[in-house]
Amino acid sequence: MISNLPAQQMEIYIRAGAKIFGETVRQAEKSNSPSSVTASNHSPGLAAPGKNGRGNGDNATQPATGAAKLPSIAGIFHQDRGMSTATGNQYVESVDLLFTDGWAYSDLSGPPKEVSVEASKKYEPQKWHHWRQQGSAYFLELNGTWAKLDGDLVRPLESGSSLSGTFVHRNAHTFGGMGGVVGTQRISLYPDGRFERSANTLGGSGSVQASGGLSGGASSTTSRDGTSSSSYGTSSGSGGSVTARSSRSSTAGAGAAMGRYKISGYTLELDCADGQVQRFLVFHPFPGKPQVFIGNATYSVE
Repeated sequence: MISNLPAQQMEIYIRAGAKIFGETVRQAEKSNSPSSVTASNHSPGLAAPGKNGRGNGDNATQPATGAAKLPSIAGIFHQDRGMSTATGNQYVESVDLLFTDGWAYSDLSGPPKEVSVEASKKYEPQKWHHWRQQGSAYFLELNGTWAKLDGDLVRPLESGSSLSGTFVHRNAHTFGGMGGVVGTQRISLYPDGRFERSANTLGGSGSVQASGGLSGGASSTTSRDGTSSSSYGTSSGSGGSVTARSSRSSTAGAGAAMGRYKISGYTLELDCADGQVQRFLVFHPFPGKPQVFIGNATYSVE
């Protein structure tokens, strides 16, 4: 299974999916007529070509369009750290939007101008905290205590600026004995204002399935040429083994994989060839370094 859900939310679906896949293969073995099983989606980060959205695409959760009531921005604070999750040790990033009135909005996932303060404080009050600065240190008030932020204030990209180069984000998630998934997302930005992007994922089963005689995997690639995916599953037993395979390709999403872009402060806007307009949070996360944060992840220069 490959999904654009956060990794920590995937475990329950991985287990259910493994059972469904296993049952499908067993039924194919009984009938001696292998059936098709497909699974394709995209990793978190920059919205995959073909996905509508702003911020980080389908994962964007913040209430939209609150620019008219948005207080003045004091800065954006980026934190990154390694931590233990349901999928093992992972590199985790978080973004806090600091306002000059002393309030902070945590877990920013889209351009600041799309935060609706009134709606957000009503429907997601857990994201709002007071903040303060002491010397060069920044603190958030969490449950009545002040916690130091471990990271840096970010640098916005200059409005109207043109980045030049290819930026890539790679991630990997393992689910213990349930297998894992590896994803790569790439976006090329050209000085003349054009962009191209692509995404590919590869997932496979693990030792838990193997102990029951099952193994399987799936892959998916999306680019300006369209989307292709394939999957397979094998069930082995005393009576032999049977394999189910599936493959699929289409031009869907090709028009969202290229087009023109522009930058305005903390916003990267993609005007896709298929008519979609997608907006993402963007900034330089580390002082003096060329990496670029896009959507909800840091991209390295390739």
